[in-house]
Amino acid sequence: MVEKERFYKRLNLVLILLFFIIIILLINITVNPTSSRYIKQEKDEILASYTALYFNSDSNNLSLSLENDIGHVSFKLMNYLGEDVTKRDIEYVIQKPSQFYDSQGREITNPTGEEDLYVLDVWGTPKKVGNDSYKYQTEIVQNDGEISTNGNYCFVYEPLGSSAIGKIHNVTIQLTRELDSEIQRAENVSIVVQLIKPYREVFIIDVIVSNQLIVFSNNVRDLFETKIETLYIQSSNIYSHYKVDDMFFKRTVNIDDQIYEYTSKAFLVTIYWQDLLLNLNQLKDIHIGIGENPSNIDITKPYIIGYNATYGSGMLKIYVPQASDFYLDFLPIATNYQIDAKVEVCVKDVLNNEMYMIYNEAFGGYQHNNKDNLPFEENSEDVFNLITK
Repeated sequence: MVEKERFYKRLNLVLILLFFIIIILLINITVNPTSSRYIKQEKDEILASYTALYFNSDSNNLSLSLENDIGHVSFKLMNYLGEDVTKRDIEYVIQKPSQFYDSQGREITNPTGEEDLYVLDVWGTPKKVGNDSYKYQTEIVQNDGEISTNGNYCFVYEPLGSSAIGKIHNVTIQLTRELDSEIQRAENVSIVVQLIKPYREVFIIDVIVSNQLIVFSNNVRDLFETKIETLYIQSSNIYSHYKVDDMFFKRTVNIDDQIYEYTSKAFLVTIYWQDLLLNLNQLKDIHIGIGENPSNIDITKPYIIGYNATYGSGMLKIYVPQASDFYLDFLPIATNYQIDAKVEVCVKDVLNNEMYMIYNEAFGGYQHNNKDNLPFEENSEDVFNLITK
């Protein structure tokens, strides 16, 4: 009997101990997760992240004078936008897209130049390019940027405090027209910068291509949160001759049974503007005439020979030699504004008399029209409109 009582006492003690052990285990499981639960919790908290990509250029809507189906255009590329800098390497290539699409992302196998053309970004969204882009091969002929291990150009990320170092690549692109047919009009071409890292994206620079000896284009761009109207001017490498099958021929034109021969001397361009302010600081990089007209023979850079302006209107007269490539910035001071130009080409007649004549359709140039009320001109002038807003 005594032994039986002892047995029940021990059993009760064991049950009480088991009860407390179970309570302690339950509390421990509730407050402190096991190692397996801890690993699961870590996996549940993994978050996706991406690098903010900032990429920009100083130019768009550039102009290019085509000569013997080849032209060159220069611009800058940057790994920043305003004060924001990309905190990763940016790797890119510049080449003709291998495929074009329509606005719905459907592939276009045989472009004609009449339809709108698009390329696809990283999300498969169509981005519009010039409808003549398929006619041109693109090649980098100069780039002072770094080169990645696989041979592509690269903005190498360098930290600077909590941000990164902003960098600039100076790039020159050669565009080669691949079609046998002769260019009949100004063509709209896009240079496509294809970003490979940190992820794939496309950046588009539009170019107006023409076989005229001097080409104008414009673009509105932001400069320190201010809208700037930029006028681009580019001229051909050779005025007096043209090339066919590696042979050069004199460039001539027949007007009313009179033969005129182009010279190699600079074009004379007069630019008129209204309701705009010209950025005079840019003229420091251009030759500035001092009182007397300079020689238009031995100049290698644009040469300013006349300037007059009041607040909001002005006139700039400038010699533009062969192989010129520059731009002028204007600040709009009204909602509506305009820029006009008169372009004159230096030619000589059969008696070798040299003269400047309007570079109009007869010379393969621009349609000039008579216009009154030009700034700082007493009489009406033959001009053509560059910009009207």
